[in-house]
Amino acid sequence: MDVAQYQVWVEDDSYNKVAFVRYFARLEYTQALNDVGYATLEMHPEDDKISELLLGRRLKIIRDGEIVFGGRLLREGWKKPTTAPAGETWAVTALDHADYARARIAVPASGQEYQTYTDHADDVAKKFVYYNLGAGADAARQFSDVSVEADEHAAASLTYNARYTIILSVLQELADAGGFAWRFVPTASGCEFRTALNWGLDRTKGNGVNDEFVMSADRRTFAEMGYARDATALANYVYVGGQGEGANRTVVERSDSGSISTWKRREAFVDARQLSLTASLQARGDAELAARGVEIAIVGEPIFDSWKRATPPTWDLGDIITIYARQWGREFSANAKITRLTVTVSADGLETVKPVLEVIS
Repeated sequence: MDVAQYQVWVEDDSYNKVAFVRYFARLEYTQALNDVGYATLEMHPEDDKISELLLGRRLKIIRDGEIVFGGRLLREGWKKPTTAPAGETWAVTALDHADYARARIAVPASGQEYQTYTDHADDVAKKFVYYNLGAGADAARQFSDVSVEADEHAAASLTYNARYTIILSVLQELADAGGFAWRFVPTASGCEFRTALNWGLDRTKGNGVNDEFVMSADRRTFAEMGYARDATALANYVYVGGQGEGANRTVVERSDSGSISTWKRREAFVDARQLSLTASLQARGDAELAARGVEIAIVGEPIFDSWKRATPPTWDLGDIITIYARQWGREFSANAKITRLTVTVSADGLETVKPVLEVIS
């Protein structure tokens, strides 16, 4: 089994290398779709590199030549027990570039009630990034290290209105409504905001195109599995409220007839006053129905070294995999997207990788 080779660098605000962290007690970092990721670096308290790990500086993690994390150091802490130096700890935490979206809000232009864009949902997301924290923003609001990939026109079209809303929330709602994923992907000197309808590969059982990854006892591809099915939050008939007030408010209705037949009618209301097009309200209602269906929760830890492995079975962020088990005379099967992964690296370089699985079928 090959051990991944890591480089951990401290950089200044201009991405100039300040220090190479050769040794650490523990490293943990995440990669996430549609959310902020983090990295935590625990150091041996006597390490002289601690003096270089200053808040505000940047942390870059390179794995086998690929940048897997980039972000700014925003938290530090230490603990010194009475038994010190035994048990003494020192750690720093960085948030990745998606944290930029938490630091900006959608500001309407002078005289306008909303910041409004009509386009494919993924391209609308890029506009909110470009004009609120990218090169299209006022100079004082720009993050100069952010670039935005070209429009791809992949998701359905909609109109989205935002007024002093945190950009992270805007991006997350657009991703839900448009059925796409986004990330601020780290680069050598910053990050690029990217979107995709299918971030990873289809690795489901029988897909016929890509190498499968089936988490099952038969294939010995997991270290741990768990399953739960829950209908307590089910909604299968939704009213979606758009713009307007009182009796003049636009409301569209969406339903799932199959679910109603099985579970009887269960209603919910969705406040979507930031949307104006009927098609956009319908899409938001359909997304709510999908989110409020019978919830299947699956947790799983794949076999030790399968992440990014050169030969199958392998998987990565955004891939869709199959989980399968035969227990108690029943079959349990679901396809799930890997929406987040947490990588832990020990002092001797051994990795443990745990994914977060979102069941999609």
